[in-house]
Amino acid sequence: MKAFTITLIAAIATVSILHAGLNNSLKPFDTDGDDALSPSEAKASQKEFIVKHFAAIDSNSDGKVTQAELEAYWHKNKK
Repeated sequence: MKAFTITLIAAIATVSILHAGLNNSLKPFDTDGDDALSPSEAKASQKEFIVKHFAAIDSNSDGKVTQAELEAYWHKNKK
């Protein structure tokens, strides 16, 4: 039981850290200041997860990924 509790606490802490890391995580890579990443900005960011899942994250298919779209995708697909 003790090992399970420690594992559970570690998992919760990891999720919390990952979620906190999403907040404004795109801002440093948004070179044109439009509050979204274009495909070229995503590639330049070297955020492989965003590059790989760009089309799926871009929920409104406008060719850009916003912070809100990234967070919604993450919440929908976290396990």
